Amino acid sequence: MKQTRDVLAEASRFLTSIRTSGRAETPRGPAEVDVVGELSVTVTSTSGERVGLRGDRFALAVSSIPDIDCETGTISVMGDELEGAVALGGRRDRLELQGPCRIHYPRLDDERGVERERGCYYLPTTLPAAVRIVGTIRRVEKGVPSGDLEVSVACAAGAGEAFTALILALDFELLPLRPSFENCHAGLSVNRRRLSIQPVGFRTSTSDPSPSASTAAAQLATASAVWGKSCIGFDINPTELITNATLKTSSDQAAIRASYTHPDPNTIEIFFVQNPLSASGGGNAGAIGVASQKIVVAEPNGGNPVLVAHELGHALGLLHPPSSDGGSVMAPTGSAMVPGTELVSHFMCQSISQPALQTLTTSCCLSHDTGDHFVRDFPEDTGAEPSDPLPPGRTRYSMSNVWNRLASSPGTFGGNGPDHQHPVRFQSDGTTPFTNHLFARVEQRGPMLVRNAAVKFYLKHPGSGGGAANIDLLGQVSVPATLPANVSLPWQVPTGTPNHSCVFAVVRTDAEPEDDPTTLTWQQMEALSRADNDWAQRNLSVGNTSGSGNIAYGAPIAILIPEELRRPKIQLSVDARGARGLAGVEVAFGDDEFRTVPVGRSVTLDAAGSSPYLPIEVRVHWKRRLRRGSIYSVGLDPSLDGVHLTGYAWTWKVPQRPSEVVLSTLDVLRAALHDLVSILDLDAACRLLGRIDELTSTGCITSGLLGEAVREHWDLVDDLVSALDGVEHARAFGVRRVAGELRDSDPRDSMDLLRSLAERLQMVAWAEAST
Repeated sequence: MKQTRDVLAEASRFLTSIRTSGRAETPRGPAEVDVVGELSVTVTSTSGERVGLRGDRFALAVSSIPDIDCETGTISVMGDELEGAVALGGRRDRLELQGPCRIHYPRLDDERGVERERGCYYLPTTLPAAVRIVGTIRRVEKGVPSGDLEVSVACAAGAGEAFTALILALDFELLPLRPSFENCHAGLSVNRRRLSIQPVGFRTSTSDPSPSASTAAAQLATASAVWGKSCIGFDINPTELITNATLKTSSDQAAIRASYTHPDPNTIEIFFVQNPLSASGGGNAGAIGVASQKIVVAEPNGGNPVLVAHELGHALGLLHPPSSDGGSVMAPTGSAMVPGTELVSHFMCQSISQPALQTLTTSCCLSHDTGDHFVRDFPEDTGAEPSDPLPPGRTRYSMSNVWNRLASSPGTFGGNGPDHQHPVRFQSDGTTPFTNHLFARVEQRGPMLVRNAAVKFYLKHPGSGGGAANIDLLGQVSVPATLPANVSLPWQVPTGTPNHSCVFAVVRTDAEPEDDPTTLTWQQMEALSRADNDWAQRNLSVGNTSGSGNIAYGAPIAILIPEELRRPKIQLSVDARGARGLAGVEVAFGDDEFRTVPVGRSVTLDAAGSSPYLPIEVRVHWKRRLRRGSIYSVGLDPSLDGVHLTGYAWTWKVPQRPSEVVLSTLDVLRAALHDLVSILDLDAACRLLGRIDELTSTGCITSGLLGEAVREHWDLVDDLVSALDGVEHARAFGVRRVAGELRDSDPRDSMDLLRSLAERLQMVAWAEAST
């Protein structure tokens, strides 16, 4: 039926609950049993008249089967991954699944001579088996397919076992499972699960004033809180009291367990005895992760309030560390009076396996404990969320633990964080791409092991917000298990990247998943960059200034005005505490003239205009000649209609050697001309690029020679500027204005202006490619 296919394709995951009677084939003949369990399936494909299915979970708890000598005890059937399909056709659709499974019952452990009472738990014996599930979908009502089902479990061990087959026939419904919990990341939203628990105590007589199990309520309340982190709830029955003076203080766990069995096969019994149970560390869970689980717990146990939570962890199929996480509730303390922890990791949540667990259709958000990995936004950042307010003089975009290096070594850390180097586009030949190295330092706040973490590096153009068109994934790097650790990604600057850009590093694990920034709006992107300690940013622009003049230009940026905003208000605040010797700061918006901006004050402007981009240019005036080796920075923090943007930092570095200025300027100029040729197909850009390559082919050029060459071949520069006169973004970024200043300047002082012109040309290329 088409209706069946549509419903299966829409929800993709479905649950069938099983509670019925069945027939077990035994050497003595058939026996009737009670069965509780479930089957969950995921749609894997939809093609023509066939819907592929995968059985994610198949589990049954079956009541004990009497044998000639003794009972089997509660039987667990645990399916491994099943495969099958729904064959669509006619008025009825046929469902079929099959695959391997495992069977356990307590008598198997007796026959194998398993030591039950040594230690905290033991691994149960299982038999190989196979399951085949066939059914017919007869109707679909309100999005729920239903019909009849037959389940056949065949024990592959043969006729010598307690039973050889289990046959169930039942009506079924495929209930859609759509775990979607409000304000929960999709990777942490799950369906709730439930486990039935029966506390059992002992008394010497019906008038005993102090029966055992007096601690059951407190211990189970703590256990509910602990395992509630994994979205597991407990249905706790009233305590069953057994009159038996011997068992009240006994350590004979076999006799204790044999004293009571709940009639419902999917109920886990917990026996409380007034005995320290020193040999097993205060408690014993018995066979781990099976429906026949019977837990024995010592009293008194007030010194270890998570004793029952620990033993229930074994009932949920979890072992001691290192199979579980160290420092968690599954770490044994060795005594009912030595406290454990309440910590539950995501890895443990994902490792739970117990046939008696019942899945619900309601959703829940995992609240497990984590290693709480993070990347610092500034040197004093401890990973607290959000990282506001910033310490005086700090920014989260120029002092973070995300940085670039020109070599594969991470460099050094100083008072302002790691030693960041501006990325280079080309090798010295001007055409071969240069390999830079992005670094991120990952640390952690929480106690849990950080498993399978990775850092994703994204290139983002300033002011462009979120969305796939504005963010490019540069690559992903695995994080070592031992933190803190530096990770590194080799990368090359892509074509069209403006000189003033930024890179985001996002560290993620399944335990702490992160949203894909390419799906975020600009508001979400801005909020996450400050509120989430797994995100950190680094502005990439570091301008090399010759230090020969008193004016330095910053690489322009362009804030992308979102379509949903009309005539937004832009508020700018300038922070120049890192700019020693500063005389003044000027800012120009688009075609506007430069205006002076008071340091530490805010200015507001109306961002009306036809272009979606608002270009912003910064230039600073220094009081004196700059000192070699010094670094100067000015920060600009904009707000867009009340939403505080991440911010930008312009950093100027005066190199120790003048040749560094020449090489840096040539790198930016070549990148800009390459981009103009690639994006706008400008002949004038190609001619100027060719002349520069001829000029530098000898490998020897000084700032004076480069300045003289620019004037000697000014006709090529002028041709390029004229070719850009009709380009709106060239006017917005002041290409002609800066070109005029360069033409009239002293050749010995022209490096800063030449670089400024190159950065504007590069920004024009990016804006044209992005529009």
